[in-house]
Amino acid sequence: MENKNFTQKQIANWRRIAMNVNSDVIKRDKIQSKIDELKIELETLNNMIDMQEYPVKMATGGYTTSDIFVKNIVTTDKVDANGRPIKKTTYELKHPESILPPIDVVPEAELPTELNNTDIM
Repeated sequence: MENKNFTQKQIANWRRIAMNVNSDVIKRDKIQSKIDELKIELETLNNMIDMQEYPVKMATGGYTTSDIFVKNIVTTDKVDANGRPIKKTTYELKHPESILPPIDVVPEAELPTELNNTDIM
């Protein structure tokens, strides 16, 4: 890179700019640090979920519990000591008739036919 001589006025101007953006740079660095920490935490959680769901995936051909079950929260008639209603959480099959989600089957009539008569010969 060519050695350039900057004027004192340019350097003073850049110094003021550096002073003005310093607080934003600090905020950016803190936010980036939080993002990095959250990415690590997310990766750890995903690994834990994958390890626990491995038997389900193997038995169902790759489906997870999120694909098979739906979480329902039902308010009961009972109340707790503070007068708030007690809620009950249940996990029900999304597709009770077959357990697994239905597979979209394309009828043969709708399949694309890309073969020409010239391709056969």
